Amino acid sequence: MNPNTVSEEILEEIGNPVVERLQDSLTEAQRSGEAIGLLLVHAAAINRIDALHGFHAGDRMSNSIAHLLRTKALRKRDLIESLSRDEFACVLRPAPSEGIAMLAANRVLMVLAPPMEFSGKSVTPDAAVGIAMFPAQAQDAGELLQRAKHALHEARGLRERISLYVPPPGDAATIDQLEYENRLRAAIDQNNLALCYQPQLDIRAGRISGAEALLRWNDDVLGEVPPYLAVRAAESAGLIDHLTMWVITSAMQSCHEFQKVQPDFTVSINISPSNLREADLPFYVDRALRTWNVRGSSIVIEITETAMMFEQAMSHEALRQLKALGVK
Repeated sequence: MNPNTVSEEILEEIGNPVVERLQDSLTEAQRSGEAIGLLLVHAAAINRIDALHGFHAGDRMSNSIAHLLRTKALRKRDLIESLSRDEFACVLRPAPSEGIAMLAANRVLMVLAPPMEFSGKSVTPDAAVGIAMFPAQAQDAGELLQRAKHALHEARGLRERISLYVPPPGDAATIDQLEYENRLRAAIDQNNLALCYQPQLDIRAGRISGAEALLRWNDDVLGEVPPYLAVRAAESAGLIDHLTMWVITSAMQSCHEFQKVQPDFTVSINISPSNLREADLPFYVDRALRTWNVRGSSIVIEITETAMMFEQAMSHEALRQLKALGVK
């Protein structure tokens, strides 16, 4: 890591080892083509505990919060660092979209909502969360931390206590994002997207039993766009429902063709966690099944474990309705 890419302010405030560990995570994500989400969690109550009950009590709350984040809020592969006694960095590895990061932030606040007992009194941590994304909003660890700190400052003044970093007007990231959104809108309208199919092997039967539908977007200007960037652009532009419907319809059309050769062929479809909030998702799936005369049991809907973890009530209801259609 080049230390010149990390601001002196960040190094002085947080410390070089923490920044280096974060940079290691970003480098690994870059190699694998994954996106990273950084949640900065601030617990304002710790300073009040210090003043009322002493630093020992504040340390107890700080340790309790770190334990809750590690064991209840996030996944095992996520990285959690204590930046100070009242501030914690949670690195989501991976975070395919801003929607995933927002779900994670809501999970953090839910876990930290119950009061903690100190000296016979109940005290809530009074948490707030700032979110920044890599590589969409930052190019290195120092910049990512600065973006997340900016979002955290905004979050402290919001009733929701969560804020996602938004680049200022004219920022290169804003311009790039608008370009992605505009070109994705055109790609959906003009049917310039594609699905490729990764075979799924039934080892016992010794044959291909199905395939996973994978989104491909090869743009004349942007080149081959990674799926997570396409999903991010769709979510920020309000196009995620249109993109998901395109994927579902195209995948079921292909399934119909595959089953002419192999009647028990199955197709797996990945959907965004944002779709879990849409009550119409089961209706869309049912309509596509009927349109292409495909049995529900031929379709496997795949949802990231992150979405299941951070939005359990909504995901379980959506899955219940999909299961009623025969979808796996």
